[in-house]
Amino acid sequence: MVGTAAEFADFRASVANVTSMVHYVPPLLDPQPVAAGSGVEVGRFRLKPDVEEGAMRDAYDAMVSRHLGRQPGWRRQHLVKLQDGTFVDLAFASDRDRAEVICGSWAGNGDCDRFLAMIEPVSMEFGAII
Repeated sequence: MVGTAAEFADFRASVANVTSMVHYVPPLLDPQPVAAGSGVEVGRFRLKPDVEEGAMRDAYDAMVSRHLGRQPGWRRQHLVKLQDGTFVDLAFASDRDRAEVICGSWAGNGDCDRFLAMIEPVSMEFGAII
């Protein structure tokens, strides 16, 4: 549109040359503080037998930085490894409803699908910080 639309003619005339062009990806915002009333999703899971922890952690980091951390209302996320090898994903949001909406946004997202393919879910619960 910028290359042909009349309303961008002045802008096009102001550009002498183009060195490169890329899609803009907004920077990941710093995690926001959580307080009373903030929502939380607590997801417990185990790794599938053929998955190495490092690969899962890379997939988790990509999922959080590229998708979950960019959702409205997202506050922060932590991955916890328990003594028995079970993992707990703690995802914080502005409120419980946003935590559920963000969790629902996983469906069909490539980064989320890659992570989900590596784990065996144990449980998922939602709540609010009191």
